[in-house]
Amino acid sequence: MKTVLKSFIYSLYFAKISLKNYLPLILYLVVSQFLIMITQNILLVLVFFMLYLVASAPVALNIFRNIIMEENIVNSYSYFIGKSFSKLFVKKIMYLAASMFLIYLVHVIVLSPFFPSEIQKITPYLYILFMYMIYIYTRIIFILPAASNNISKSLKDSYILTKGNSIRIYFMYISILVPYLLINLIISRYADINYEFIFVIVSIVMQVFFTIISSALIAYIYKNFYKATD
Repeated sequence: MKTVLKSFIYSLYFAKISLKNYLPLILYLVVSQFLIMITQNILLVLVFFMLYLVASAPVALNIFRNIIMEENIVNSYSYFIGKSFSKLFVKKIMYLAASMFLIYLVHVIVLSPFFPSEIQKITPYLYILFMYMIYIYTRIIFILPAASNNISKSLKDSYILTKGNSIRIYFMYISILVPYLLINLIISRYADINYEFIFVIVSIVMQVFFTIISSALIAYIYKNFYKATD
């Protein structure tokens, strides 16, 4: 787990020196959470989630290009807007999100006859499916660090690149994802309504930090194992 620890330390460093790069992301999350709390609209949650993927692109690009291409960290959010590699990166984010949705949908359709009819008994199956989807995600995510260098790769390319290291990569990603999910679960379950705003802010900060550390982890994995193949 040396790479995970390295990613965590890097994330603390990045968070310290690149405030202007991710501050707009925090502002976006504050506004979106405020609107969701007011409207209580599920559709709006999905819309803001998709927009978050695009909004977080400059942060991920900054990290990818610093770690993989060894460029200096840019303490600016607007710097990455309009760049050719940024356009490709956003395109690949949408492609990845759509692909994951379709893969999930196909699995649900295929496996649904095997699910128990009682809702209470379905939950374990959904958790297993979720963990499997994370495995698929960690096999095709590497189209993003490639795109940060203006290289267009397909899902198949990323899947082939992860061959032989997929389980290791999966558990590295899980090691940062599970604590993040558990902390959010605890916050949502035990948050006092009188201090709801404080818990929302904590959740936002955690989400931004998870974006930073997950981007750093993917960048280090890509650099350590796969950059030589580009």
